Amino acid sequence: MWSFRGKQRRVSGILVTIGAIALVTGCASTPAETPQEPVTEPTSSSDWDAIVAAAEQEGQLQVWAELGTGVAEAVQEAFKQDYPEIEITVTSILPPNLTQRVDAEQAADQATVDVVLQTNRGWRDAHAKDDYFAPIVGPDIVAADEQLRDGAAPVTSGAPIPTQVLYNDNKSVAAFFGPYGYAWNSEALDSPPESFESLFADDTYRDRIGMNAPDASATTTGLYVLISERYPDVFTQLGELNPTYFPNGSSLVQAMTAGAVDVAFTLNPSIAGENTGFAFDDEFPIPATAVFGEIISAAPNPNAAQLFANWLATAGASAVLDEQTFIPIAPVSDGDLSITDVEIYEEPPADEVKAAQDRINADLGR
Repeated sequence: MWSFRGKQRRVSGILVTIGAIALVTGCASTPAETPQEPVTEPTSSSDWDAIVAAAEQEGQLQVWAELGTGVAEAVQEAFKQDYPEIEITVTSILPPNLTQRVDAEQAADQATVDVVLQTNRGWRDAHAKDDYFAPIVGPDIVAADEQLRDGAAPVTSGAPIPTQVLYNDNKSVAAFFGPYGYAWNSEALDSPPESFESLFADDTYRDRIGMNAPDASATTTGLYVLISERYPDVFTQLGELNPTYFPNGSSLVQAMTAGAVDVAFTLNPSIAGENTGFAFDDEFPIPATAVFGEIISAAPNPNAAQLFANWLATAGASAVLDEQTFIPIAPVSDGDLSITDVEIYEEPPADEVKAAQDRINADLGR
């Protein structure tokens, strides 16, 4: 179980978190023989109806996603239920392989992918002005963005914020968010941590804490930078408790299951086993990383791509993402998490990653 402000949510099965090593890369199917032309940007419901009709005529869709295979399959099946006329394939691809494959297709002028779900804002920003991506025009996602902004002008720097989902002239959407919190093995501990700070407040969990190494990935580094800003002495205190370091969240969960460690310092709940207890600290917004969605301009199925991008803001997508412990654009029901409950973090700039890792390792005494 993991909780937030008294709300309980169950995690079933072990799913691979964004950026974990255990992602399985699939193969995209052959694009449609006669690609459809994208319908004009809609200005009325009848225009959107034309896009839906054209998408159903295309009848297929390729999505590449930086998601674990279990999550990708759940998204694929949920979209099929809402749009059975479209044969969708959601393929899990490990970053940075996903963006490299898109670049290779673009260079060869042989696009097979329609939509990408990925975490690399730098890659997206680098291609913002070169016609890589098509504008996202779906009514649900546009309405969600307008509702979140509540009359405020859109942020143009590209940095994701919890009150906006469309960026770069509506060519990119912060589609959903992967949260991180602390965790414990509920079978091993009679007295679980009462708060995030209690993990490192005293010697209670000495030699029992597991954590991803600060240099496990740039994403991990970004998360730790955010936490160190909130709690300036956290890594010095953790280092004194002799934590065990792991290369990724999957390895950390395996160690918790085996009893090698009992507590996890930051973990994405999507990789939780059924016998692992989870909780988010109630005292601060949940750290979360954004998963961006883009429609490739050269997509062989441009209207089906628009349908999928818009679907990300619908109740069907929100329900499956919530079930997989990701945070959708809007809450599924009253009391469920929404992006206004999170503080979005990102990888540090490439030229700052090493210095941040060195600083955190030094605080840990590594």
